[in-house]
Amino acid sequence: VVLGLEVLEEVWKDQERTQLPSFMTAAPKVAADKRTPTADHWRSIGLVHLVITLIRLWGQDERRKGDMLHNYMHLVTAIHISNMRSMSNDKVDLYSYHYKKYFCGVLDLYKEARIRPVHHMGFHYDMLLRAFGPVHSWRAWAFERFNYTLQTIKTNSKFGELEMTFMNDACHAANLPPLLFSDMLPDAMKSLWPAFQKAFRSDIRGTRLNDILAFGDSGRLKITHPSRRLTGKFAEQKAHFSTVITALTGVRQSGMIFTL
Repeated sequence: VVLGLEVLEEVWKDQERTQLPSFMTAAPKVAADKRTPTADHWRSIGLVHLVITLIRLWGQDERRKGDMLHNYMHLVTAIHISNMRSMSNDKVDLYSYHYKKYFCGVLDLYKEARIRPVHHMGFHYDMLLRAFGPVHSWRAWAFERFNYTLQTIKTNSKFGELEMTFMNDACHAANLPPLLFSDMLPDAMKSLWPAFQKAFRSDIRGTRLNDILAFGDSGRLKITHPSRRLTGKFAEQKAHFSTVITALTGVRQSGMIFTL
């Protein structure tokens, strides 16, 4: 056992006293919480809460616990470097140094532990950082969130049909917010916004907000007039969009296409 219940209880106490920045997702605060931790929860626990508590408890220890703390901090440093939004050869070399120090420490401190495939993968990360640059442009957080969303949706397992249902519902949810606040609908329709938020709003902190901020202005909502965007076969989509607006408002209007 690396931590043990006594250390975990100290982590939970410090967690209660810690105020996270608004862009981070708070991890479950009690041991009795039966929720499966998400990637954002593990990120908060591993990179914030454990760091705070272990430094407080083991920071002055010059024996095994002190070595365990130094070993863990090599891993935390490697993770921070690998997630930077700018990358250089010097940073990649620094990542490799800290990760190798961490791995050698694991071999020395935890001789009974099994080496996992993820340990091997970490040695190839420097090659990926040199080849593709900062990870925000190629990491798979968005796909992991999609997988989680799909897993929480009850379906009738009619494959070949439910995929299009997912796509249609996603498009409807994406188009509705800008539509509600445009001039294309009566003001009375804006009263539906609280109900929409309650039904579809999700926590954007953590990896999602990180992804949004990583792309700067390119991640902002863009509104493009269909006459400048839709041609050929896409004109059918414009006609369908106008039909939907007419059905909602009873008034035929020249619409706008909302894209992310």
